[in-house]
Amino acid sequence: MFSLDSLEVTNEEIKIDTSVSHVSLVIHEQLLNDFFNNIGKIKGNSSGSSIDYEWSLMKPRIEIHPEEALFFAKINAKTDVFSITRDVEGSVKVIYNEEENIIEVSIDKADVILDVNLFGKNVLLGEIDIAKYFTKSFVFEGLKSYNNEIDFTLPNANEKKINVQTKTYELVLLEDMIQLTVEFNFKEID
Repeated sequence: MFSLDSLEVTNEEIKIDTSVSHVSLVIHEQLLNDFFNNIGKIKGNSSGSSIDYEWSLMKPRIEIHPEEALFFAKINAKTDVFSITRDVEGSVKVIYNEEENIIEVSIDKADVILDVNLFGKNVLLGEIDIAKYFTKSFVFEGLKSYNNEIDFTLPNANEKKINVQTKTYELVLLEDMIQLTVEFNFKEID
């Protein structure tokens, strides 16, 4: 038996904004982070200040907050002599292309400076833009009506046609998620 008496939902738990929408689509940051968890090793070789080193990216993740989406990771650079780990922080671009009806999520910028203290001297190994290793955006299909016209027959056998168009759309960043809302406009076709 299920009882609603034991169910408690607060406004803080319900984060979706439905103020101007007929339909909404939510992409949770966990979807993006599950991709990172399954992508495998991201590593490369670089050189700087006459030192060659290997680097590897660890624990990449995207955090979505109202007004911004951010990229975080750690990077480890190592040679035969030393190993250093630095934090990576970057920006994530989230856009909705209405013409193509797609939501694109891309790592926009994620620069990190790799430097090390060798024998009391600060040595710059180099600067790496991690974003250039994520050349493809995450792409999600947006919201549009599949039928621009709806035909139906009334009980008196008269035919009606209704045109369906996107009236407004809004892409918003909420805590931990991206939300696309759409409101449609319906107009009778004579």
